Amino acid sequence: MKHHRTLTYKLTSFNGTTLTGVTRDGITLSATIIPRTIYHVANLNQYIPTDPILPLVVTYNTAVRSGRSSTILNAVTQLANAGANVQVRLEPYSNIVTSFRPVPPII
Repeated sequence: MKHHRTLTYKLTSFNGTTLTGVTRDGITLSATIIPRTIYHVANLNQYIPTDPILPLVVTYNTAVRSGRSSTILNAVTQLANAGANVQVRLEPYSNIVTSFRPVPPII
């Protein structure tokens, strides 16, 4: 059985390959995006309409649906710059991101 870890954290930066963020407990972590990372659309119904991150999440969802990696990475950069919350799934015993999805605020 594989031991994937799913983590939720607030993004603090993204340089095109490495996501950095902080968990609710204040733990800083970095994880690496790779070409086979799967990007999932966010559930927009979970966001309150006045959430300032919501327009960026809508842009991200549009980018994911386009399937164009450069557009997706630009949207992820915008989310990181805004301090959005995300859920990532990591490969077992690794910091490699297998899947990525924005989520409503946790912190």
